[in-house]
Amino acid sequence: MNYSCVLLGSLLIIAGLTNPVGSQETTGSVAAEVSLADLVASNDAEARSQLRTGLAWRAGNSGKIDDVKSLELVASSAAMGDPAAVLLYGCLADKTTTYALARRRASEVLSRVRDSADEFGNGALAYCVGLAYSDGIGGRTDFVKAAKYFEKGVADSDSLSMNALGGMLMRGEGVTTDTSRAQELLERAIAAGCVRAKSNLGRLKYDAGDTTGGLTLLAQGANAGDSSAAVELGILHVQGTPDGVIQPDPEQAAKWWSYAASELDSPQGAFNLARLMQSGHIKPNYNEAVRLMRKAAFANCWPALVELGKAAYEGNGQPRDYRAAFSYWSRAARGGSAEGMYNMAFLLDRGEGVTTDPIEANRWLKKAAESGLPEAMYDLGLQYALGGVLDKSTTQAIQWFERSASAAQEQGKHEMQAKAIDTIKGLTGGMFERSSDATSVVSDDAARAGQTAKTVFFSILAIFIFLGSILFFLSRRRS
Repeated sequence: MNYSCVLLGSLLIIAGLTNPVGSQETTGSVAAEVSLADLVASNDAEARSQLRTGLAWRAGNSGKIDDVKSLELVASSAAMGDPAAVLLYGCLADKTTTYALARRRASEVLSRVRDSADEFGNGALAYCVGLAYSDGIGGRTDFVKAAKYFEKGVADSDSLSMNALGGMLMRGEGVTTDTSRAQELLERAIAAGCVRAKSNLGRLKYDAGDTTGGLTLLAQGANAGDSSAAVELGILHVQGTPDGVIQPDPEQAAKWWSYAASELDSPQGAFNLARLMQSGHIKPNYNEAVRLMRKAAFANCWPALVELGKAAYEGNGQPRDYRAAFSYWSRAARGGSAEGMYNMAFLLDRGEGVTTDPIEANRWLKKAAESGLPEAMYDLGLQYALGGVLDKSTTQAIQWFERSASAAQEQGKHEMQAKAIDTIKGLTGGMFERSSDATSVVSDDAARAGQTAKTVFFSILAIFIFLGSILFFLSRRRS
């Protein structure tokens, strides 16, 4: 389904009852600023005990990870007012109906924590604060601050902080990529009883070329209850590994995703299994696929919400229902999904399932573009090129088309990339160059302006000549 020809379009995902992830909004009065040490001192003993037990289940200290039990204990501690638990519950509550409220409360707690370099000797709190920053609690994701707090947790020998920082060092998030230190931290975390770290270490070894060692650790992590490892193993069985250690095997992928969905309560596992059932690569089961998709959507799996919106919009296996599509996509959009934002803007622009509102449509389109969706960048460029809701601006239009082409190439959307480049050619009369690595479109402003002026001049001249010819012909006929 391609909606870019009418300035907006479609894709995937979310559920949030109110605020989007990354929203700057906070509610209620802000308490006086206090230090982390003050927050630690204010903890209730029972609340703190429940949080510690919840963290132990999250790490897998008993040899088994149990995210469901961990979430229950964290929620109980948060209800007692433990600030670290409030932060952690805000990060983990995406599977619950209290998602938006939990994030708002976590944002309020985080706003009271002074970001200081003081030694406070509480690894659990450092981990929770770091996770809040990495998850975008209280505003945009801040990996730099997250890494700083995880470092504090590492200094206090917190195994979850070791695992979290190790993952960031692997990916270069907020820190310079350092696989050697990442491996050292992950091995320390495992030695300290953090089973969850086996999955990260498995990814690290796999990426370094040790396929067998990496897959072994991923399987150990998955069998110990890490749903992310089970989901990743399913992906590897769909794709196969480059060295042939794993051959493409959709049936085996289905087993891993079924395990993740049914035993580990993974929304992503349920979504992936539903998509696999719909793809025809395993025995189709439409009813089960719909059930799994809805299960994933109920747990705020954004891709599932977007897919359900597409099914409702297209009437796939059900009557067309634009209002239901808008409900799914708006929940996805408010949760931070670029595809949800894009599709929501499309419906607002067309007035399908909702009152037409071009200004609101443009607001969501811009959010989707700023979130990195090439299709949204392209359509925003069209709005600047054509004028209307936005003031007409060829310069702004070309900038968004260039960004669309660059993002499309990075994401492997080659048709979208070619479309953006062709549109730039049309606006500039072909006066553009592509950089040597073909990752972006570069144009010379002076040449572009000159060429545009020439194009306009000769176009007007051609129109006058054409009209003059018609008038001359008519005058000859009258005579």
